[in-house]
Amino acid sequence: MGRSEPENTHATPPIHLVMQIQQKLIARHTRLLFLVVCSLACVSVPVLAQDVTEGVAEDNSLRTTPDKIPDTDAGKEFRWLLEWLGSDFEEESVSHFHESFLAAVPPAQLRVAHAQIGGLFREPAQPQILRVQSHNENALEAFIRETQSDTVVKVGFTIDPIDKRITGFLVQPAPAFGDRAESWEALTDRLKELSGTTSVGAWQLTNGRLRPVFEHGADNRLAIGSTFKLYILGALSKLIAQDKAAWDEKLAITEDLKSLPSGTMQNEAAGSEFTLLHFATLMISISDNTATDHLLHRVGRERVEQHMATLHADPSRNLPFLTTQEMFKVKLSGDPELPAAYGGADEKARRAMLADGGRVANAKADLSLASMWLVPIEIERVEWFATAEECADSMVALWKLSKQDGLGPIVGVLSANPGIPIDQEIWQQILFKGGSEPGVINLTWLLEHADGRVFVLSLGWNNPEALVNQDVIIERAFDALHLLQGG
Repeated sequence: MGRSEPENTHATPPIHLVMQIQQKLIARHTRLLFLVVCSLACVSVPVLAQDVTEGVAEDNSLRTTPDKIPDTDAGKEFRWLLEWLGSDFEEESVSHFHESFLAAVPPAQLRVAHAQIGGLFREPAQPQILRVQSHNENALEAFIRETQSDTVVKVGFTIDPIDKRITGFLVQPAPAFGDRAESWEALTDRLKELSGTTSVGAWQLTNGRLRPVFEHGADNRLAIGSTFKLYILGALSKLIAQDKAAWDEKLAITEDLKSLPSGTMQNEAAGSEFTLLHFATLMISISDNTATDHLLHRVGRERVEQHMATLHADPSRNLPFLTTQEMFKVKLSGDPELPAAYGGADEKARRAMLADGGRVANAKADLSLASMWLVPIEIERVEWFATAEECADSMVALWKLSKQDGLGPIVGVLSANPGIPIDQEIWQQILFKGGSEPGVINLTWLLEHADGRVFVLSLGWNNPEALVNQDVIIERAFDALHLLQGG
């Protein structure tokens, strides 16, 4: 099969965000419900909130500074969202939300969310928009102060690029707004405050080699969640380079390869065909698990394992290389003994468990259990594992492959979702993949500075005893980016 590049390799899907629901207590005892973006995760983990409506006033007026909102498609719909949050809930307002959003947050839950979040946007809250950051026409992030209590929240927001309806939004505290670490030593001190194990590294790419800028626990081999999908993209790219696949090759959806969210391709009808580029873009940009498993099947588990082994000092930790569906079967089948049984087995026994008729192959992942997945499950033995430097090596390998004839679309795939709002005037190329599950988070970037320097940054955090706070590790990523751009 010959290699080919579609004419528009930058026409990538939206940052389709899968929502979690959680409840937090912030300033002056105002209870709010947060729709939390889970673009990093292998699976969304909804947590049902109580119906709390205290603090909602009768006066529905909204005071904002609309001049700060960009005149983009996302900006226009974001203006509507602010007005909606500051007014009474109307049934017809549901039409502004994409069907994928409503599948995760049905209208009844949306009404509850509106009541809980709306207290921040109605009198006497007097919300003030401090800053709006936009990384494309379909996504933005705003920092808003509730002036009565001086609470600052950040609101992340995305829309579908085709019909412009809302695909995701988050409202959460901005605990370190404007408070950046001013030295690598200060960042180290902040990392030491975290329970569990962290692995953080920053390197400058010089003459094709990684030169350390900062390392903290960088040799800790941690679970990395969906960052493992970089290995699948690398194996696919090598297959295309060998003329054994092509970006525009069509691949059909099959029922047996449909996985649990995150993602949307599990909703496609069996037999529907999409290009390998489409599968790859969704696998990376929205961490689509069904797209992932279809590509892993197309490339072959053995090829993915071989590619991973070239970038990994201890590839045995990832053998056999699990599909997302297999991981869900191990952890979410309802068999309480299966996670430990698989985790304690050697490679040969694991492969037998995955093979037709094996214990994992016969199990069935239960979506209802995913909705109650609130504690880490065998994250030290059943996951995908790498050090910060191995994550960096995976990203660099893809960046180098993208320079080869016909492999340019790799850059479009990896730059479709920057993970967090990053200043594109300073960082002119941003390649990203992240991953998470309860107790696990990883964030890995390759960034090209406006002055031509290229850096790789990878942060990981595991806690086998408790959930990790995604917001905290994101703040540490902002600290590192602040230090890199000034260095």
